[in-house]
Amino acid sequence: MHFIAMIADHTKNISESGALISGPADLPLGGRIILHLKMPAGNIIKTKGAIVRVSKKEGAKETTIAVKFSDIAPVDLMNLRNFIEQELNKPRQG
Repeated sequence: MHFIAMIADHTKNISESGALISGPADLPLGGRIILHLKMPAGNIIKTKGAIVRVSKKEGAKETTIAVKFSDIAPVDLMNLRNFIEQELNKPRQG
């Protein structure tokens, strides 16, 4: 099976099951991806996944890519859960 390797520069949304990221427009829908997500604390979460949506708004510079995670190490999943919990517990402005 062929995988595309990618380091996400900008993650728009993340959950335990997947992420919405900005990336190159030439990624194929249904393609398999190895994704390295750099977390704010500096650690890297590595996962494999499938590209389930690719969209680009007219005139936009970036493409939005939805990735469903398929293989994530237990320690990376724990770090991801901790990050999500911290984000959910942050006081909201406004």
